[in-house]
Amino acid sequence: MTDVAEGKVGVVMESKFGKGEWRLKLDDIDQWFNVSRRYEGVLEQGNTVKVRYEQKGKNASVTGIKLVSVGDPVKADAPDAQTKDGFWTAKDRRDIEREEYNRTVVEPRIVYVNARDHALRAVGLLLGSGALALPGVKSIAERQTVILGAIDEHTARYVADALKQGAVVRAAEERHVEVNAPVDDEDDALPLEDSDDADLDDDIPF
Repeated sequence: MTDVAEGKVGVVMESKFGKGEWRLKLDDIDQWFNVSRRYEGVLEQGNTVKVRYEQKGKNASVTGIKLVSVGDPVKADAPDAQTKDGFWTAKDRRDIEREEYNRTVVEPRIVYVNARDHALRAVGLLLGSGALALPGVKSIAERQTVILGAIDEHTARYVADALKQGAVVRAAEERHVEVNAPVDDEDDALPLEDSDDADLDDDIPF
């Protein structure tokens, strides 16, 4: 679906998912855009632009940009990207934006993809072993509904399990110990094996 948005350039940062691409955020618009770096001359912070983009799920890819107006010039006493202070200020802002994007988008996506993969394998094992029965299910459509439902159920379970470290908690409960409890060096230390040599210093060749 093609759509158009207009606003001031708020944030422009490098994309981790493709060379030659940037991530663009317009002020007052709750949407990140994938955009080619060939628009570098237009995407100056403060410029007002009109972007034409294609929406595919949560991803919005820019197919065209028109400069509507140029932003106000930077004041002489304000740090800009050409000064040392301006460089580090801009870098800190980009780092914060990148960390927030990783925390809210990338990391949850990785958790979900891994959980989905484990769910597919688990349901395959259950079907192969007969542990996931399909009683009274005859048509292919009904079988698909049951199997896909089981995959979704296991995916949700694995996502929740990963977020709260379920396996670690359950193992600790079985051992009746606290999660992340300090290790008692004296109780848990492995016993040293007796050495056949009466004096280890005798083996040093000098």
